[in-house]
Amino acid sequence: MSADLVSPSSDAFRDVLARLAGGVAVMATCTGSDAPIGVTVSALCSVSLEPPLVLTCLAHTASVYSAFRACDSWGISLLSAEQSALSDRFAQRGGQDWDGVALHPSATGVPLLAGALGWIECRRHARHEAGDHDIFVGHVLALALGTDAPALIWYQRGYSRAVSLSSSMTR
Repeated sequence: MSADLVSPSSDAFRDVLARLAGGVAVMATCTGSDAPIGVTVSALCSVSLEPPLVLTCLAHTASVYSAFRACDSWGISLLSAEQSALSDRFAQRGGQDWDGVALHPSATGVPLLAGALGWIECRRHARHEAGDHDIFVGHVLALALGTDAPALIWYQRGYSRAVSLSSSMTR
């Protein structure tokens, strides 16, 4: 079966990329008043091993954009499938209700969500404007593994959970 290629309209672009599954994380920092601020991100990937670098992307229209543009460090909590409510909370515009959110201890003082699959603490390495988003490159200062629960996955504009094929495969 062949598909006809179409021009990259916003809708076509979204439809095609919705078929790429991605992990879900919360990127968080503290503002000048030391109040935590966070946002759900699905654009997260490793950049380099030496030095250890990761990148995340934030829309210029995100309510937290200016806070992250001004910050020097942030934490990333990789969400488990059981944490979709936290993902929803921090995906909402202005969704900065931290009441009842349990935090994981942080080596650098950035907010990290308890119960996550893992945590990454970063210092700003670079920021690049790219269309209607900025790419934030973080130098990894500290990290840790968390729970072994299935990962929260964003696929086809909805949540799914990662399934490990390695445990069901034989050699």
